[in-house]
Amino acid sequence: MIKFELPADKKTHPVVLGIGVFDGVHRGHRRIIRELVEMGKRTGATPVAVTFIPHPREILGAPPLPRLLLPPEERLRRLREAGAEGVGIIAFSRKLADTPPQGFTDGLLTLEPAVRGICVGSQWRFGRDGKGDTSFLEGELHRRGIAFSAVPELQMNGTIVSSSGIRDAIAAGDISGASEMLGAAPCLYGEVVPGCGVAGKSLNAPTANLRIDFGVLPPDGVYAGWVVLDGKHFAAVTNIGFSPTFGGTAERRVECHLIGFSGDLYHRHLAVEIAVKLRSERRFSSIGELEKQIRDDCKQANELLSRMEKK
Repeated sequence: MIKFELPADKKTHPVVLGIGVFDGVHRGHRRIIRELVEMGKRTGATPVAVTFIPHPREILGAPPLPRLLLPPEERLRRLREAGAEGVGIIAFSRKLADTPPQGFTDGLLTLEPAVRGICVGSQWRFGRDGKGDTSFLEGELHRRGIAFSAVPELQMNGTIVSSSGIRDAIAAGDISGASEMLGAAPCLYGEVVPGCGVAGKSLNAPTANLRIDFGVLPPDGVYAGWVVLDGKHFAAVTNIGFSPTFGGTAERRVECHLIGFSGDLYHRHLAVEIAVKLRSERRFSSIGELEKQIRDDCKQANELLSRMEKK
């Protein structure tokens, strides 16, 4: 039922499970992980964060299918970073979706290693048609002598912190609000693919043209942030839009210029942190005018990023 990734010395050690989709591993999710860690201390068990892959809506076809904030491997990494000693993956399927709450609960409690506690968000629902809730789960666990905790939703500035709320904030251009809820800069994840090559040839400002696989695109414009490559952060200017100065493109493009970087990035996978918007995208009357603006963008980005703390 769960594919565990546990430390070598904890393979047979009892576990406590924190269960959720955890897309974004935002501040609300981290509150759950903190409670999970405390539960592990109280019960003498290993705290394990358990997530669902693929996203349940992908299987259920429930519209709208959300644009995931994080790739699965980054989600697992951040769950560990938040304090989980191990992680677990539940392969979500139509069969699992049709399992009644009782059957899902029984499946959890017959796992090896033994489960000594479960921690979830207070609004978590599970089982066929979402009929299982925290009251049902608490009752089932209590009669079996297993610890349980339902963690209240986190509110910031009167708003519940949620993955959907973060997606909406990014799409609306509220990068600051999204960052506050995430506890980190929002990211775009994608592979560097061939682009038009115009910026490198005409502007002496080579860019990495990304095909975005994860992350929500903010409104068109030019953004300062960082590109994460091989675990290192490079200051970067990212343009999102349709390249109007060069005649425009049919689809939105994401192009990153890594300040001071030289090297071949084709087919590399990059994480692009979006820190702050510098300006809107616009059409320039000449290549020279655009060149000057790019130099100004890089200078402004360097100044802003030097005052900001990376995640």
